[in-house]
Amino acid sequence: MILMGGIDMTKSYDDSDGRKEYILENGKKVTVYDNFLPQINFNDIFRVFTQSFFPWYLNEEMVEPNDGKFQFVHTFYTENEWKTRERNLLLPVVNEIEKQITPEPILIRIKANLRTHSTTLDESLLHTDCDWLKRPFLFNIGILYVNDNDGYTFFEGSDLKVQSKENRFVHFDSDIRHGGTAATWDPPLGKGKHRFVVNFNWY
Repeated sequence: MILMGGIDMTKSYDDSDGRKEYILENGKKVTVYDNFLPQINFNDIFRVFTQSFFPWYLNEEMVEPNDGKFQFVHTFYTENEWKTRERNLLLPVVNEIEKQITPEPILIRIKANLRTHSTTLDESLLHTDCDWLKRPFLFNIGILYVNDNDGYTFFEGSDLKVQSKENRFVHFDSDIRHGGTAATWDPPLGKGKHRFVVNFNWY
């Protein structure tokens, strides 16, 4: 299934370009893009993220201190500068954001997350991104799903669950509390056992 949960399909809107919009119970919009990147660009991202020598760094908590969860991360961009030698890998995503969503986006943060394979989906706490900004206006959140798996993104007060699918991108406003899961699936060879996503925040 592309989207899981008790979705009220009267609140969804399809476009022929692979984009689907969902209106949450609070009136907020979540937009899902399939085949977001040209395949050649996506293949590069998948290959680099799932290989054994890409540098991942341990975060001892996911949302808040002592939340009992961990993940591995790689921060590409924050504090108005690139933090990695791998910056060119994700520039095609920024280009597609500019083309399809926000002309001339101003980046806040780009961070890749790896949640290791688990026996349970182990939902994270609900949260909003970049709470350290301390600014009164909204920004954009986007999530690029790097590999197929049974994990998903979920949203506060809604049954909407966006399933992890290769080259899918979901976009929503920064005041929508959301969370993610691990992966429990037994993948086909070469598909990646863990759950890989990239979070984009921008104005």
